[in-house]
Amino acid sequence: SQDFGTTSLPLLRVSFSARASSLGEAFTASQDDGATLWWNPGGMGLMKHCEGFITNHIWFQDFRDYYLGSVFATRKGVFGVGLVYSGVKGIELWDEQNYPAKGNDKANSFILQIAYGRKIHREISVGGGIKFLSDRIVNKTGTGFAFDVGGYYSYRKEIGFAGCVRNFGPPMKYGKTSSQLPTEIRFGGKFGPYYYNTIFTDLSYVNKTGFTFSIGDEIWFKDVVALRFGYKSAYQLNDLTFGIGIKYTGLHLDYAFAGYGILGGTHRIWLSKEWGELKPVGGLIVKVIDAETKKPLDALIEFGKPIDKKVTTDTITGSVKFKNLPIGQMGFKVEREKYYPKADSTTIEPDVTKLKIVKLQRIPPGGIMGKVIDVATKKPLPAKIIYKGIFEGETYSDTITGIYKILKIEAGEYTLSVEPQISGYIPQEAKVEVKPGETTTKDFELIRKGEVIILKGVNFETGKATLTPESYAILDEVGKILVDNPHIKVEIAGHTDNVPIKTKEFPNNMALSQARAETVRNYLIEKFKIEPERLVAKGYGETQPIASNKTPEGRAKNRRVEFRVIE
Repeated sequence: SQDFGTTSLPLLRVSFSARASSLGEAFTASQDDGATLWWNPGGMGLMKHCEGFITNHIWFQDFRDYYLGSVFATRKGVFGVGLVYSGVKGIELWDEQNYPAKGNDKANSFILQIAYGRKIHREISVGGGIKFLSDRIVNKTGTGFAFDVGGYYSYRKEIGFAGCVRNFGPPMKYGKTSSQLPTEIRFGGKFGPYYYNTIFTDLSYVNKTGFTFSIGDEIWFKDVVALRFGYKSAYQLNDLTFGIGIKYTGLHLDYAFAGYGILGGTHRIWLSKEWGELKPVGGLIVKVIDAETKKPLDALIEFGKPIDKKVTTDTITGSVKFKNLPIGQMGFKVEREKYYPKADSTTIEPDVTKLKIVKLQRIPPGGIMGKVIDVATKKPLPAKIIYKGIFEGETYSDTITGIYKILKIEAGEYTLSVEPQISGYIPQEAKVEVKPGETTTKDFELIRKGEVIILKGVNFETGKATLTPESYAILDEVGKILVDNPHIKVEIAGHTDNVPIKTKEFPNNMALSQARAETVRNYLIEKFKIEPERLVAKGYGETQPIASNKTPEGRAKNRRVEFRVIE
């Protein structure tokens, strides 16, 4: 080697990997091969599979190199370990006067390598490693250690740039003497003009040696067979390289031939096996905020598959984070009290932690307003209104207008209890549904104990107990009074004028008035589902006139139905 006598352990300069050798050693920007463990630990972080390998280099004379190792791709990064052995036997010995000595000896070297690479961004990977060194030459043994650090930037799948510093550390110690390590700085790139063709280039500098430029081209045929060509320009050495590779179901067999000028050529063989392909994954951060204030919210999120569980966001940041999610579409639903629930979805992308911001709209408050009036006179009444529901409280109706207001309460069902401020009126209770952002109107028509209401407009066909069509609207108002006052008991009183009647169905006015009262009672029971025991039908005939029966107008007033509160 051209480094002999200038730096220690030339084995550190060896081009392990038949693929790298056939590309003229332009391999710094490779990131899909187990050999990145040796060339640039910064590229290891982009590997997505595990790989074990062994290689054999046949050098000049009886020199042999072996490299055995493996890389392990995990979600936490890529780990690598390798062992190098190089040795030669039958070294002739010479004494200090430069005369042949008796016997012969051997030389061997060992390198134990440990490395780690990890993505720090979707397109950037960094890595580092340490090598423990042992070098024996005849009766001298040297030990030491060296470091490798590197990085890789993947601009696109077919374009990448990389750089690394290899073999830097303290000098190797051989007893009382020491020798510097062959520290190397490398920069490389790759460019794939076509999916089956990739060009690699490298520029490197080694202390006490100088610069080296390399270029290589790799062409794949049906992703099974690869042809490789390379050129390396180095100190006192310019030569072409070539090789071939075969890939089948994760098994790789590579061969390379590299010339070394007048020293001849070398042959390299590389065998590796891939396994444990990491499926592409991504990450997700869901942050929940108030749509108006933009402040974070703690909320319950129900995720579909693959998470398939319910989680609560952080109370301070309003977010929750997931790692290593499979690629694809994922839906979820966000819920929080006092806010509208929201269903949303996102797409998990490879090697990206996506931030998904969900804006929840606060449910606007609603309200209730209405009037408290006398059912008969329609005059305003003062009353206390107690409301119970999500919120509880009380308010009062205006003494002049009878209007009450309950504003800015959350949507939901409320129970309103009306307590009249004037004695004699019966309290009422009602359930009211408050809708978001709306003011619900609820009027209360209070009735007195013993109240008598003439149902004006309730009429019957002449001489019959059949209601006329216009009567139903009035009776529906009566039904509402009964529903609003579920505890009162009412008498439905039927009255007639004094004009005699004698028919087969109604022999007199008493029978006619009773039938008409029964008709009203039955209508209210059937339509409004009033308990029958709450309604009493009573016919009074012409016995309780309220006007003179001498005029048509008076007789019309006497023909009536009354609503009497008896309990």
